[in-house]
Amino acid sequence: MVEGLKWMGVLLMLAVNLAGAEEAGVGYPPNAAEELVAAATKQAVAESKLLFLKSGWPECGYCRMMDRYHHTPEVETILGAYYVVVSININDMPDGKDVFSRFAKPGGPSWAIAKPDGDVIATSFTNGDKGNTGFPVKPNELAHYFGALEKATPSISQNELDILSAQLRKIYGR
Repeated sequence: MVEGLKWMGVLLMLAVNLAGAEEAGVGYPPNAAEELVAAATKQAVAESKLLFLKSGWPECGYCRMMDRYHHTPEVETILGAYYVVVSININDMPDGKDVFSRFAKPGGPSWAIAKPDGDVIATSFTNGDKGNTGFPVKPNELAHYFGALEKATPSISQNELDILSAQLRKIYGR
């Protein structure tokens, strides 16, 4: 009898936790992405930097790789010299898709480089809203990504680009 009650308690706790986990947007205010972009824009203006905006969601494998890439110390140092990096969760932030859509088509992942005034310099898309390079791994995707970085930040060095390339390969496992 006692053993049966223990199992019922465990199942009840599991059901409560799973029910709460399915609610999209839990923990984000209605204008979370707008507030995030506004704060990043203010920082970019103050530091004379550009915005590097990326969209994705926690369950997306390539999105997680892109996040890991951006959080490696080498990448943070290099990109942090030129950009304020903004991550927009397009599934859970109530306004995530709408806000990111001002810069590029939301994807898993997709990215855009923009001036603080919102003028988009480059996106992860190679052909309008098609051909998303997202997390670049193929030669044409890498060429597009590094071309976008060079276009947006002409002062980025070849050594910095080589370090970024090595970090992409490391995260991807190549």
